[in-house]
Amino acid sequence: MHVAILASYPGSLTNFRGPLIRAMLAAGHRVTAMAPQDEKTSNLLRSWGADYCAVPVQRTGQNPLADLKTVAVLRKRFSELSPDVLLSYTIKPVIYGSIAASLAGVPRIVSMVTGLGHYFTGEATRRRERVLRRVIRGLYKLGLSKNHAVIFQNPDDLNTFVDLGLVERSKTHRVYGSGVNLDHYPTSPLPDGPAKVLFMGRLLTTKGVPELIVAIRRIKASHPEVQFRLLGSVDTNPAGMTQSVVDGWIVEGIVEHVDFTEDVRPHLAWCNVFILPSHREGTPRSVLEALATGRPVITTDAPGCRETVVHEKNGLLVPVNDPDAITQALLTLIESPELRQIYADESLALVRALYEVNKVNAEVMTAAGI
Repeated sequence: MHVAILASYPGSLTNFRGPLIRAMLAAGHRVTAMAPQDEKTSNLLRSWGADYCAVPVQRTGQNPLADLKTVAVLRKRFSELSPDVLLSYTIKPVIYGSIAASLAGVPRIVSMVTGLGHYFTGEATRRRERVLRRVIRGLYKLGLSKNHAVIFQNPDDLNTFVDLGLVERSKTHRVYGSGVNLDHYPTSPLPDGPAKVLFMGRLLTTKGVPELIVAIRRIKASHPEVQFRLLGSVDTNPAGMTQSVVDGWIVEGIVEHVDFTEDVRPHLAWCNVFILPSHREGTPRSVLEALATGRPVITTDAPGCRETVVHEKNGLLVPVNDPDAITQALLTLIESPELRQIYADESLALVRALYEVNKVNAEVMTAAGI
């Protein structure tokens, strides 16, 4: 079987989808990865035995003419490649890939919804935002109408799409995130001494960064020995923090900032508390990596996040956008090394039971008909 996988960010093909692609290759399928030109990614994929086809799918941007051109290029590429299955993920590949694949006569079209993003979260206060939200939902409905199966990473996102009429429930499947490679993310002992707290993700308001900073300021005033590290890049997303704001936190002396890195394992080994106060996720990969490393986790009682933590068993759940609750949860773990270890052990049990990557990949392939 010939499987085409369409993405807007080339690096995600070898990072997030790498184990899935290798599983498909191991099963004897031909795989063609499709994303913007990226020599490093294409060389690595070809070394695995996959093909690479460069296509102009932008991760951001709202130019209708550029998007129409994308659909035309994709339709041509699908006609040339003649895949048996198209598997797309993230918003533009799902929408425009599905439309183009349908026009090209691809026999089976499958999408993975890995998160809803700011077009579905929060209030649209401006008229332009409200119009754009309606347009995005309309495009999703059009694209997903061409799909034979749509895979979701949590039940809340699945139900949201069904309730909004964007997809028929009969087409939907739920898997446990993207899975995590337990060999690549080995367990490491919790560091002794004062708490070391790690946030890992893009620096966005929708990741809960502003309320986390409020909590950090409070804790540093009473527990100056606690270390906080933000691991993630400043993003052009409308919800992104600016570099000058991040620089201000560093000058203030409340956090350490480390830009995005391909290998996050040293940072996970450094921390003994992991926090992600996100407003909504598909399934947060960063949390899965923290669970695999054996870390107690604080995250929000929000779609995608709440599935990764059993409250007061392997971590703590807090309400969305609640600096007081974040502060209290952090203090609970900061002041109790014993509790940190109990939660760490339970994190390992949870990730092994539900999120092991080979198990998740088998579920994705079954849902996709591969």
